[in-house]
Amino acid sequence: MTYSLGASVPDGTLVGMMGCVTTNQPKKRHIGTVVSAYVAPEYRHQRLGSRLLDGIIAYGRARKLHKLNLSVVIDQQDAVALYTSRGFVAYGTEAAALFVDGKYYTEWHMTKILTP
Repeated sequence: MTYSLGASVPDGTLVGMMGCVTTNQPKKRHIGTVVSAYVAPEYRHQRLGSRLLDGIIAYGRARKLHKLNLSVVIDQQDAVALYTSRGFVAYGTEAAALFVDGKYYTEWHMTKILTP
């Protein structure tokens, strides 16, 4: 199952989005994975990412998920700072996790526990 949030400007243009994917597999249905996090460059530093992430966290709690996981390129300092500010912690590093335009990117895998 996928839950998606979007942020748009008055003319309807989508300027930000974030989603959460869950599964019905019994051993994994307690986990949500944050996906497709994006805010258009000209709308960054206006708390859009914070509001989207807060919405995903609220969704996870409403669904009684135990935790949320995500992956982030370690060079994306603003994103890492946002996730850390909301209680996500890194639990692993994956070298060459992405290959884009001839360059490899390392990602941190992060998690946030929602329930005790």
